[in-house]
Amino acid sequence: MDVTNWSHPFKDQSHPLSQLTQLAHASAGYYPLGRNALWHGGVHFDSGTAALLDQSAVYCVADGEVVAYRIDEHLPTTPYVDDDHCVAKPFSRNFVLVRHRLRPPDIEGRSNTPPSLTLYSLYMHLQDWMFYRDDSTRVRPAFWPEKATDGVVVLQAPVAIKAAELIGHIGLYQCGDAEGPEKKLHLEIFSGDDVEGFIDASRIWAEQLPASERTWLKLVAGTAVIPHQEGYGVAQSPVSDAPGPVSGADLLVPQVLLDSLPAERKITNTSGKACRWYRLDGLLMDADNHPLDGWVCEHVGVTPWVSPWSWEGYAIVYSVDSSLGALAAFWRDLGRFSEAQLVRFGRVADEGNKGRIKSRLYDIIDRNRDGKITATELQAAIRRPAHAQTISRLIIHTESEWSRPIKWDGLDEMLGHSGATPHLNWLAEKQRINALCWWEEVAPKVGLPVNGAVYHFHPVGLVGQFCAANPLAITPAQLKQIFPLADDADIDVVLNEINGRLAEFKLDTRLRQRHFFAQIKGEVGASMKGVTESWEYSPGVLKSFSAYYRARPLEAEQDGHLKDASGRIVRRANQKEIGRKHFQRLNGNRIAHPSDGYNFRGRGLIQITGHEKYQGYMRDYNKYWGGDAPDTVKYPELVNSSLNSIRSAIWFWLYKAPYSEDYGRGILDVNGVTRIVNGGLTGLVERQTAYALVERVLK
Repeated sequence: MDVTNWSHPFKDQSHPLSQLTQLAHASAGYYPLGRNALWHGGVHFDSGTAALLDQSAVYCVADGEVVAYRIDEHLPTTPYVDDDHCVAKPFSRNFVLVRHRLRPPDIEGRSNTPPSLTLYSLYMHLQDWMFYRDDSTRVRPAFWPEKATDGVVVLQAPVAIKAAELIGHIGLYQCGDAEGPEKKLHLEIFSGDDVEGFIDASRIWAEQLPASERTWLKLVAGTAVIPHQEGYGVAQSPVSDAPGPVSGADLLVPQVLLDSLPAERKITNTSGKACRWYRLDGLLMDADNHPLDGWVCEHVGVTPWVSPWSWEGYAIVYSVDSSLGALAAFWRDLGRFSEAQLVRFGRVADEGNKGRIKSRLYDIIDRNRDGKITATELQAAIRRPAHAQTISRLIIHTESEWSRPIKWDGLDEMLGHSGATPHLNWLAEKQRINALCWWEEVAPKVGLPVNGAVYHFHPVGLVGQFCAANPLAITPAQLKQIFPLADDADIDVVLNEINGRLAEFKLDTRLRQRHFFAQIKGEVGASMKGVTESWEYSPGVLKSFSAYYRARPLEAEQDGHLKDASGRIVRRANQKEIGRKHFQRLNGNRIAHPSDGYNFRGRGLIQITGHEKYQGYMRDYNKYWGGDAPDTVKYPELVNSSLNSIRSAIWFWLYKAPYSEDYGRGILDVNGVTRIVNGGLTGLVERQTAYALVERVLK
């Protein structure tokens, strides 16, 4: 199945650079070296990343087909010796293997077939069968059988699976030196195809793709970073040739990140040479790895945008590094060798430090130039976006961890294990490794190399490479279909506000988006422009909704509008009096301020009404946006400005949570959403009609 959609394994909606740096919080299991300096072909999500991510379930990273899995009924255990006591420590060996086909998009008008690559994603250490049997409310993956397998299953008929569909749940894993088990997912992506040939062909193909496919802005090393100064903004741009620091490493910035920047952090300068300025914090660094915050300039037509199909910055490392050399170098760096061991393994350690993976990492992250790379240094590098990105673009061709467990016998001598003097815990660890391996049972049946040598990709980096354009992002063309009378400038403002922050703003499903925009259309119509609510009511309408006017029909006649015999309004409604008499006591208006009812009429794309909401928007503004909060209590009309009209709508959506009335029933849920937005069912038919339209557009 060709990959059309991608997903973070925990549906994280942050931008791709953030998803890479999150991995520095993992307790262990970095790419491409683990904490023990041995080759590690994937990344871990564990207790360290749990504080940042909702790790309650694991989801498929791309469209594909499930080809193999293992589901033990109970977690197996390994007996380790702790303080002369034998302790059985559990570990999950459950996994799911999914096959994907990666290929660039077709070129319009061309009959050529684009290059393709078969990829596999591996989800290791998943929950066992008992986890689901003990709680029937837990949802099992759709492809699972009706009972545990207690062995590897290779499917004769693979089962199709979509990106973001359930793979399983994180299982428990207790390392030999750990006091207790923790939840841990090991995630990999690899290919047995000719990756080098595919990338070469893909780069040629990318040159013919339309400009819209170029979704990464390349900021080369040496890019000027202008420190922010008071006053920089729409009215004043930074000076591009001003003296200042420059970046020390290339950085590819995804368009989705730039789109998500608030208006005050983006400047378009059309005088002279066209350029766009972006204020970027926490992304760039200088040559000494010190962070640089400030403004960078995109010179339109000069600063390059690149396609993910160009594989910019990717490099293939063909590794034949030995585990013995890597571990020997690591132990020597830690001072763990005796004099005798230094003599015996010193040369092996030298070779380990010259290994191809470590040599490439030295080029990137050896901060103190001491020829050593510690886990602390690697972890620190992953916290820096430029280094995390560069590391994530290393493709390592080497043997899989899950093949030929006999290879680990090469560590026996250094670890002090022999038949005469067994190292019990190392023997136990090798037994565990043997139980974890699955390659020999699966590879020949699914098309993987039997020898275990494959190309390993950084899984989160690869997903972010192609997921930089959020599949739920709304396009200008879609919004124009919903609001045909909207100005292009207003459409840009709305999309700039929401597309990069869909999850944060609770617009992270198509159903929520449909309700949001259907309510906006019901509130302000096809122009999508903030307007002030009109109370141009007749006496009859006033009496229909207002207890005050029903009790005082004469005042309803005085305050409502008057029409002549032809139906033409000859006297306007007295909206100030309507505000004072009816609306003053509603919507959090202040009793001591009789003008509140009129002053705080509905405004914005979702008509926020009443002092409580105007004050609440101003109060909460800096929870979501930078800069000075608009004084919408003193100047209520500010809510109708293009920027505040959408931001106030977003604030209301979060504050009153009308999305909570979305029960997945589509148009049937419009009633509940409307009650929260409009305080009743006035305008329900218009909103249902709007929902039907939005549903057709946002598929």
